[in-house]
Formats: sequence, structure tokens, C-alpha cells
Amino acid sequence: MNRLTNYSVVSKIVAAFAMVLVATFALGIFANVRLHAVNTNARALGERWLPDMQQLGRLQYTATRLRSWQGAVLMSTSPKQRALALSKLEDLRAKTAALVQEFAASTDSDEEKALGTRVSQAWAAYEPLLQTELAIEKSNGQAAAFEYYMTTMMGGFEELRMSFEAALDYHNRGGAAATAAGDTTYQSSQLWIYAAMALAAALSLLAGLMLIRSVSTPLV
Repeated sequence: MNRLTNYSVVSKIVAAFAMVLVATFALGIFANVRLHAVNTNARALGERWLPDMQQLGRLQYTATRLRSWQGAVLMSTSPKQRALALSKLEDLRAKTAALVQEFAASTDSDEEKALGTRVSQAWAAYEPLLQTELAIEKSNGQAAAFEYYMTTMMGGFEELRMSFEAALDYHNRGGAAATAAGDTTYQSSQLWIYAAMALAAALSLLAGLMLIRSVSTPLV
């Protein structure tokens, strides 16, 4: 403490405020680093997991509607109804194919790429079955086509549905992991920031006490 008496009052004040300033800047930088970690987890949810879940939801919904119309076309009772059903089927087929391709192209990790490949393969196996259904109807009648729809086509669609479920399960787990990581980062960030604030306050208090002591001692 005696060494402080060798410095001028101005130097002591500047040194004290410099310590406070350094502590404040250090606290700000540390808080920014922790906020960046929290933001990274939030962006993973918003930019990857949630959009992929929405994409898979649209794919599952469209494919299910396609399956329904594949049965409905057999129930057509007039040329107009049949033309409408076939038009609807082509529209849903094209949309499903586009969504399958979009999902496969959006995969990142090896596990996700494998799931995308599974969906693509299941769709490639199921897509041509409609033409077989219509050919059976033409050659063997409605009952035979409906039997094919409820057996062979059902098995193909079940594999497609299971590929969707596997992809949805993967993204559910990924989203849950990102959420848990965000919660953990947020909680730890709070503790570390509070600790850094306490340290900054202690340094500021120490600087103030040293300044008061060094300035007042010669006056006593």
C-alpha cells in the first residue's frame, strides 16, 4: 500500500476506473460468448429440426392422401368421376415425388442420409403400383384390383409409412436434444454470468477501496 503513495491522485483515479472498465468489458465479452452458445442451439431448432419436421409432415400427409385416392379411383361410377380421380392422383403423385426428392436432398448427417435413402427407395418401390392396379382393374375387374390395393399395395405403402416414421423419430430426437442442450447452456450461462458479475463487482470494490485508502492515508 505504501507504494501507492508514490503516485499522483490523478494516476490513482485513472487506475481505479481502468480496473472497473476492464472488469465491465470482460463481463460483456463473457456474456456475449454464452449468449452465442444459446443462440446456436436456438438456430439449430429453427433452421434445421423444425423445418425438417414440417417437411416430413407435408410428405406424410400428401402420401396418405395419395393412398386414399388410389382406392377411390376404383369406386368411380362415371367417366367424370374417374377423370377427376385420375387427375387428383397425378397431382398427388407429382407432389409426393417432389417432396421425397426435396427431403433426400436436405439430409446432412450420415444417419439422416440413410433415412433419406430409405424414404426414396420405399417411394420408388411404391410409386409404380398404381399403374399395376389400373391394369389389373382393366383386365380382371374391380374386385381383383381392390384385392391388389388391399394386399400388395398396402404392403408397399406400409414400408413407405415406416420410412416416414423412422425419419420423424430421428428428427424428434434431434429436436429434443437441441432443446435440452439449449436449456443446459442457458442455465449454466446464468450461473457463470452471475459469477462473473460478482467478480467484476468485487474487483470494482477493491479498486475503490484501494483508491480511497491511498488518497486518504496521507491526509490523516
